[in-house]
Amino acid sequence: MTAKRIVLSDVSNNHIKPSFIQSKLNSQKAHNIEGNDFSEILRQLHSKEKNSLEYENTNQKDLINHSLYNQLQEELNEDFKDKRLSYNFIPYILKNKENTTRHKADNTCTDLLKYTKPDIMELKRVRKEFFEQIDEWDTTMAHEYSDEIFAYMHELEVKYKPSPTYIEHQPDMQWSMRSVLIDWLIQVHSRFHLLPETLYLTINLIDRFLSVKVVSLPKLQLVGATALFLASKYEEIICPSVHEIVYMVDYGYSSEEILKAERYMINMLNFDLGWPGPMSFLRRVSKADEYDLDTRTLTKYLLELTVMDFRFIGILPSFIVAAAHYLSRCMLEKGSWTDAHVYYSSYTERQLLPLVSIILQCLHSPKKHHNAIYEKYADKKFKKASKFVESWMAKHA
Repeated sequence: MTAKRIVLSDVSNNHIKPSFIQSKLNSQKAHNIEGNDFSEILRQLHSKEKNSLEYENTNQKDLINHSLYNQLQEELNEDFKDKRLSYNFIPYILKNKENTTRHKADNTCTDLLKYTKPDIMELKRVRKEFFEQIDEWDTTMAHEYSDEIFAYMHELEVKYKPSPTYIEHQPDMQWSMRSVLIDWLIQVHSRFHLLPETLYLTINLIDRFLSVKVVSLPKLQLVGATALFLASKYEEIICPSVHEIVYMVDYGYSSEEILKAERYMINMLNFDLGWPGPMSFLRRVSKADEYDLDTRTLTKYLLELTVMDFRFIGILPSFIVAAAHYLSRCMLEKGSWTDAHVYYSSYTERQLLPLVSIILQCLHSPKKHHNAIYEKYADKKFKKASKFVESWMAKHA
């Protein structure tokens, strides 16, 4: 007889004992993976001055290579009067002026995405060329509705975008602490063999929650564990039980605390869990390469490493996917950014170059910037993507 599941409590096989997680984690305490004591690391970071932290970026503006991209004056009004094109063509971020100016004064990378007149003319040209015949042969993409589906997904990625400056309202936190939390979650996620979608949704929930709620340092790990619990329920077929989550945090929190935190988090987020993560956009743009496995695997590595860097918090996932895919093709010498890539990604090469330069900066010291991800993708299961990138960077230094 199947055990009864409890709404808004543990809906994930709460009759299962912690033996499942023990086999998943190879009998290792999750908080002590690779010998790193999560709580101790946070305490050490909290005791240091902000200007002495390795991850603290005191000169963010210098990190953006503005020489790659010069913004032209936007001239949109006449271009959008063409009624022959679907209204869905207009990038949602341009329709929603409130979102485009929301973080105008911050020093993060959220201002990298520009829609200039040359970009809009290219997007219109490509759309006219591809709109009628693309997707008809691919039954997995529901070609009759794909245009509306992805227009809606672009709308949602703007709606559920966290604040890139929430750290300013977190007195007990620094960006380095977020990096420690995510590094720990990546290792737990890997040991559980969860879906990539679960990891990205977990991080989105954390950032959105921290954007609206001040969290004390002792509760930061609880936020991360609760977000993983919620994301697993949303994305996985078989997700960890609350007992496994308690084991994951080395019994630092009780089952009741996890369930209470879950109810609180989901209420703070207004039950909005349908964030369109990068994997859906990756599948879309991969059609332009006929789903080339090498390009997809390398793109996944580049995508995952961006979650460690706070500069990517306010950047749309579709934009990050397109830049990572573009860089993967460059590294693998797969050719230019074709019209098909522009159509499926919704971004031109000119738009992608500034973000590509930021991703390249993250690759200079991979073991320092994203060690857990580097080790994960060094496995032959992922075609040793991190090793390949490290070698490529050395050749092009």
